[in-house]
Amino acid sequence: MLVVASLAFCSWFFYSVYEQRNGGSSTEDIGISGENSKRLRTEVRSWFRQTFPASAARADENFGIFEFDRGDLPVTRSEWVLLAHGLDEPGNLWANLAPALVDDGYRVMEFRYPNDQPIQESSLLLKAQTELLLSDDGLKAPPSGIHLVGHSMGGLVFRNFVTHPELLPTCSWTIHTSVISLVQLGTPNHGSWLATYRLPVELRDHLFKDFGLDAILGMVWDGAGEAQIDIKPESVFLKNLNSRTFPKSIYWVGVAGIGSPVNLQQVQSWSGWKGSAFSGSLNDLQNTFPELFLGTGDGCVSVDSLKCEDMDAVFFVDATHRSMVRDSRNDLPPAIPIVLEVLEKNKTSEDLIVK
Repeated sequence: MLVVASLAFCSWFFYSVYEQRNGGSSTEDIGISGENSKRLRTEVRSWFRQTFPASAARADENFGIFEFDRGDLPVTRSEWVLLAHGLDEPGNLWANLAPALVDDGYRVMEFRYPNDQPIQESSLLLKAQTELLLSDDGLKAPPSGIHLVGHSMGGLVFRNFVTHPELLPTCSWTIHTSVISLVQLGTPNHGSWLATYRLPVELRDHLFKDFGLDAILGMVWDGAGEAQIDIKPESVFLKNLNSRTFPKSIYWVGVAGIGSPVNLQQVQSWSGWKGSAFSGSLNDLQNTFPELFLGTGDGCVSVDSLKCEDMDAVFFVDATHRSMVRDSRNDLPPAIPIVLEVLEKNKTSEDLIVK
């Protein structure tokens, strides 16, 4: 029964999104509807915070900037690397990249944030956390610069942070430390229709966590789904983000995955589909969900969604949305050499640092 219900829900979802995408819904209607829904979700989340303040406070302890343990390895780079995960990330995303950066001598930090809340709120939290970190009296010396590496929606949090006039330009630490580069890994700069399919990834995010009040409310503390509205194509957030000029002082690159497991040609060649009425509609399906197909997407984000005219470079990797940066078999994911090369190209100093 559960399987049947799940299949029915999936079918309804794809049909409804397809109809909205191709059925004449105007950009303005989509944007206004999304903002109204986002406002209501935020009000609900605020009510929960006021009603369960202790649980909310415990959840907040999991958010902020955290440094990766480097053991006895010395810091030999004057720049820091700040990483940011994407929507409903269950963990271990940086298990391959962070050690590679540490081995290369960087001081590596991870920004953890409520990944379902509005992206603007996440960027505001990033501003507060970097101010706190870089104004610490115990800090021996500020970094000469910061490299930002964001996966999926994390790349949007970073891009919003460096382009919004009320965020990075108002940070006092920029007097001594500059943002050198932004690397976006599979980031939906122009949105993803699949972002509306939030329930399964939300369940994946929380399925293996402990039970109890905090675990149940965890689905609220990490946001009420406002982020998936921001990521939806035609959203007000993306419209505003893409209207801003990207700072020329920051080297901006994107890494696009083209290794989606769904091969359109193979599907079209299936004997049961040949000559059927549905066979011809597969091309329409690819035009609607390019992120789903081999060659045009990584399974979650399309190549066209990642690419922006102002980018300094775009790299393509034969990998899926997550496997471009994370491989549980300990193989080297294809995006990692690209990240290391970009950071090396944009280094600020060769001076040896011993800490």
